[in-house]
Amino acid sequence: MRKFFLVALTFVAALALAACNGDKKATAYGLVHGHYVGEVTVTVANNKVKDVKIEEYFLPYSWAKVSNEAGDLVVVVDGARGASNYAKYIKIGDKLFTAEVLGEATKQTINYKADGIANLEEYVKTHDNAKWYVDQVKADKFFVANASGVKETTLTRNDATSNTSMKKSESGYWPKGDKYPLGWSGNVEAMIEAFVGEKLTATETTKDATSKKWSFGTVETGATLTDFADYYKLAKAAYEQASK
Repeated sequence: MRKFFLVALTFVAALALAACNGDKKATAYGLVHGHYVGEVTVTVANNKVKDVKIEEYFLPYSWAKVSNEAGDLVVVVDGARGASNYAKYIKIGDKLFTAEVLGEATKQTINYKADGIANLEEYVKTHDNAKWYVDQVKADKFFVANASGVKETTLTRNDATSNTSMKKSESGYWPKGDKYPLGWSGNVEAMIEAFVGEKLTATETTKDATSKKWSFGTVETGATLTDFADYYKLAKAAYEQASK
């Protein structure tokens, strides 16, 4: 009897291990919602999504804002939401970036460029470049700098969310409220719930004009955030990679 129990237990363990080993996981990176780097990890089992993890990391659009007045180390951007002061120089990994103010007054935007990189936000639209950026953030290899690429201690970063955490999930970004009941976390939860159990093969996303909810193919989600298509694109890319 004892021998039978041990054999049965071994068989069950082998089945569990086989099921675990049958799962495949992949992560896709890219620009989402204009000013953030998305990181979407998809686990696939039997050609369907088993699990999804979605994270976003702040770009200098957020974390390079400073409270210091305009000067040799600070530039002013007169944008649609008012004026913001930014560090003129920032260091990410081994690359020194310089700020460039683009556009006319009240419509200005910030751009950071470095040798070989004309526009950081354009640069992170591709998987490898976006992953490089996230790797630097995770390693804490980013800071406001001077023209020599040395950390500038006289500058004070003043963006509340990215100062709390460079991960949106831990930063308090877009909390749930009366006007937007889902907030960031609720929208992420809605996307994950919709993705799990599906094959992410649809090539189109649509938004219902009345409910404001997004769909991919024939699957309706509970998500209402503006740039759902950005997140679906990354989830689809990760799904396709994991399905190979």
